[in-house]
Amino acid sequence: MKLKLSLRMRVTLITGIMLVLICLILSGVIVRNAEDQLVEFEEVYVVEQFEFNASGSTEGVIAPTADFTNFYNATTIAVVIVLVVGIIAVYFVTGISLKPVRRLQKEISSINEQRLSKRIEDFSAGDELASLAASFNQMLGRIESAFIREKRFTADAAHELKTPLAIIRTNLDVINMMESPDAADYRETVAVVPLLSATY
Repeated sequence: MKLKLSLRMRVTLITGIMLVLICLILSGVIVRNAEDQLVEFEEVYVVEQFEFNASGSTEGVIAPTADFTNFYNATTIAVVIVLVVGIIAVYFVTGISLKPVRRLQKEISSINEQRLSKRIEDFSAGDELASLAASFNQMLGRIESAFIREKRFTADAAHELKTPLAIIRTNLDVINMMESPDAADYRETVAVVPLLSATY
C-alpha cells in the first residue's frame, strides 16, 4: 500500500531535510573553527606562560586543555531546537500558504452540471493559482457553451420530430376511424412519409 502524503506534509518534509543538512554543515563548520581557535589559544597561552616564568623553569605552568564535551552538547542541543522549531514553523507556514489552494478546491467542487454558469470570482492570490482560476473559468465557459449547444440541438431535434410524427399519427388515426379501409387508403397514408422526409 502506497503512502500518500499531503502537499503540506511533503513541503514540510523536504524543508525539514534541507534544515537538517544545513544545520549539520553549519555545526561541522562551527565545531571545526572552534577547535582550530582553541588549539591556537592553547599554543599562545603556553608560550606566554613560558616567557612569563622568570626563573626559566616550566614548573607550575598549566595549559588549558581542550575539553569540547560541553561545547558539543550545547551545539547539539541548539541544532535540535533549531530543527524542531524550524520544522514546526514550516508546517504552519505551509498551511497558511496553502489556504488559497483549499479555497480554490472548494469553489471548483461546488460547480456541477446545474451550475455551469458559476465562475470562480474574486480569486486574487496574484500568483499561479490566480492564473489557474482564470484558466478554469475559461474552460467552464467552453463547457457551458457546448452544453447549451447540445441542449439547443436536442430541443430542436425533438421539435423537428414532433411535427412529422404528429402527421403520421393523424393519418394512422384516420385509417383506424375508417370502417373498412382499402389498399388505396393505406397507400395514401404510407405516401405521406416520403413527403415528410423531403419537407422536414
